[in-house]
Amino acid sequence: INMFILGRFGTAMETDPFKTSVTGGSADFVFSLLCMGAFALVVAWLLEMYFMGQSLLFGVLYLWSKRNPDAPTSIWGFRIKGAHLPWALMAFTVVTGGSPVNDLIGI
Repeated sequence: INMFILGRFGTAMETDPFKTSVTGGSADFVFSLLCMGAFALVVAWLLEMYFMGQSLLFGVLYLWSKRNPDAPTSIWGFRIKGAHLPWALMAFTVVTGGSPVNDLIGI
């Protein structure tokens, strides 16, 4: 499911860029991924965590939700706005017994 989320929302972020350059959004998207990755590495070193893929995923998801706050999305049949998607997925992680620390680092 993580690869699906990364593919869907990562593609949406790359095709709808930040519009900060004339050349397009791919460079901006890669730069934002590098910044999120560097931040995740620093936090991983400080918290002695070893896998930060979930944090990177939630970083992309959070950026998408800020760019598309009114986009209709659904999680297992429940309709929610795009702005609430990262928080709803984090709540689902908590309900299923997971730790929300990685999700919070990404957000």
